[in-house]
Amino acid sequence: MTKEFDKKKGALPPQIKAVIFDMDGTLFDTEKISANGWFAAGEHLGCPMSEEMVTSFRGNNDAGITEKLRTFLTLPQVEEAWVVRNRYSVEQIDLYGVPLKKGLRQAFDELKDSGIRLCVATGSDRERALRLCRLAGIDGDLEFCLCGSEVTKGKPAPDMYLIAANRLNLPPENCLVVEDSFNGVRAAHAAACPVIMIPDMDPPDDEMRSLCDGILESLDEIPQFLRGFQDAAETFTR
Repeated sequence: MTKEFDKKKGALPPQIKAVIFDMDGTLFDTEKISANGWFAAGEHLGCPMSEEMVTSFRGNNDAGITEKLRTFLTLPQVEEAWVVRNRYSVEQIDLYGVPLKKGLRQAFDELKDSGIRLCVATGSDRERALRLCRLAGIDGDLEFCLCGSEVTKGKPAPDMYLIAANRLNLPPENCLVVEDSFNGVRAAHAAACPVIMIPDMDPPDDEMRSLCDGILESLDEIPQFLRGFQDAAETFTR
């Protein structure tokens, strides 16, 4: 489902030269693993975490999550919660491998064949992000992986995507962002990047539909969406 472009308002779709992917919930089906890790941490500490609390973590970097945890846990408990959550996540990946989202390999191959540059911008810590990308076999496809510890303000602030565009040496409007979380979509929109949402655990609401340039079902739909995006640009600039 794509949003119509309004020539009268000057809302012309730009030439897309790169795609910036979120990681958890977008490339990898790891949001459920992360959520279960947080539930396990809460049970371990005797402070069960609500679904609402864990949902609020999505799209945040480690600093943002820690800030939320500190609203009801002591600092030592926060540190222990991270240990339990991370251990759970690592164990699940070691047991079952990195769960890829549908169409990942096809989308990457088609985009690269079209000359589109690829990178990742994730709130996850660098060690974890690089490990998952390596295990998934996509590290060689990416120009870089921008991680949460490398930005001062996490999503929904625009910093992550502004820095990614800067590293690509491209203006934000030439960088298509692919996201699954509400905070990620808000961050991309605030950075003036075109953004599509591929919902994972949270279905899009009216706000998301108003912010997104498209809402797709899976990664393998991106190349076709992008061809339509580019065709619209050529039509409106004639």
